[in-house]
Amino acid sequence: MTAEVASSKLLRILAQLIFASSLIFSALFGAFVAGIVFREPDVCFLLAMGRWMAEHGQIPTVDPFSYTYAAFPNGNAYVVYQWLTELVLYGFHQLAGPTGLLVFTAIILGIAFIAIPLRLFALSGGNMVLGASITILVMLASWTHPSVRPEMFSFLLTAVLLELLARLSKRDATDGIDYRFVGFAFLLEVLWTNLHCLFIFYFILVGFFIVCLGSYSLLKGDKNDGRVKTACLAMLAGGIATLVNPYFFSLWPYTFKMLTDPINKTILEMQPFSLSTLKTPTTYPWLVLALISVSMFLIALRKRIASGAQLYFLLLIPAAMAMSFLTVRTLPIAALMMCCGIAFSPLSTFTEGKLSRLSKEFEDVIGPLSPGWLVSVCVLCGLGAYFMASRIIPPEIPEESAAFKPPVKAIKYLEAHQSDVPKGNMLNDSHYGAVMMWQMKDSPKVFVDPRYFLYNVALMNDYWDMVQNKVNATELLDKYKIAWVFLPSSTALVHDLTVKPGWSVVYSDNIASIVAREKWKDNFNH
Repeated sequence: MTAEVASSKLLRILAQLIFASSLIFSALFGAFVAGIVFREPDVCFLLAMGRWMAEHGQIPTVDPFSYTYAAFPNGNAYVVYQWLTELVLYGFHQLAGPTGLLVFTAIILGIAFIAIPLRLFALSGGNMVLGASITILVMLASWTHPSVRPEMFSFLLTAVLLELLARLSKRDATDGIDYRFVGFAFLLEVLWTNLHCLFIFYFILVGFFIVCLGSYSLLKGDKNDGRVKTACLAMLAGGIATLVNPYFFSLWPYTFKMLTDPINKTILEMQPFSLSTLKTPTTYPWLVLALISVSMFLIALRKRIASGAQLYFLLLIPAAMAMSFLTVRTLPIAALMMCCGIAFSPLSTFTEGKLSRLSKEFEDVIGPLSPGWLVSVCVLCGLGAYFMASRIIPPEIPEESAAFKPPVKAIKYLEAHQSDVPKGNMLNDSHYGAVMMWQMKDSPKVFVDPRYFLYNVALMNDYWDMVQNKVNATELLDKYKIAWVFLPSSTALVHDLTVKPGWSVVYSDNIASIVAREKWKDNFNH
């Protein structure tokens, strides 16, 4: 056996080991998703709304779960902007139970953060060993915001759109309009519009593509770049696609109001990136990915830009950084953009040496652009999630975490003692409201829940003043005609009301308490 043959066999074995490792990581990723995503109580109001729509056969025109939205309107129209997500999640829950919903979520996130990132390196011609390493970082960076929420569809569709744009960029500039791309883009945006409010991100990515390739073409004197024409037509098709929703054009102003509403300043996930963000260990992989991508961006700036496509993918890196610093909720999407920028960087291409040969062997083994790679990731992510849910952590909606302990016993008490529950207005913890909406067959109307945009800022400020038992708490309890409160036992208001004349404890445990007025007037009833 010659040294060259031995070296080739060794490289083949290494490539197979990398492939096996990628499958193991996929299974571990699925298991992690299944073990953590139900810890956010927000999944409860999504499932509750999905159930309501499935049972009534329509999208509600007024909020069916709260009494304060109608009594104290915030001036915005009532729009169920993520209705399709809620129906899909509830549908999977009904068909396959909580375990099936976890498997579905793991597959969606696996495609977005494992399958497609590696495909981007295959499309760019970048080194696949580097691609596998970056894909692991992208996968880990996605843990900054893992959840069964509409955002997971935005993660998936962002990844799909980046791959579509990568494929479009590889076409010859002299080719005509790619109508197949336009068709795919239209269908993608129809889905995105009805799944999540970040459908507007489609226009940012496609519009930026037009600007970069178009400006480069103009500088080169080429006014007939078919890729630019295709992207322009896709922009138009995307605009039409956004009208395919139950609210037609009114979804646009509603979305902008929601994304710019002052209430967002009170939501932790919507806060800008800061040093305090680094206290969370799940942020570290994202930070490593950011350092790598920014370093490659700065080095690439010193080289000559060879094409408009290269300019586009290079500028995705600073765009991702800017987006991340605006709000930490976008960190997973930023990770996808940085991955794309790295994949198409000229620094990612190794044309010679053992790393180059190993890259070719790995690409031959894994076939990242083949259906087999996509199916492998889906199967392994799904199996990991299924194993975690069926053997290690039986799923509960929601699951207990250090940040939130569901009031399970208190809700069981409410259901078992319906006659003891006051009939007047309830003041509830916002997350308790979500749990009640899902777990109780006939939930009392809530004061507030995690759909904060439904409620005006003044009401939310009053809510916190009451819960924290500020000096005006008693006055506010009377203002909102509160007959009973359902809050964590540790809250200041509960401590005060339990010893306050005129109030009595209906139920209490170490997690939650229900305290009601002993005698309330008629105007405290609905």
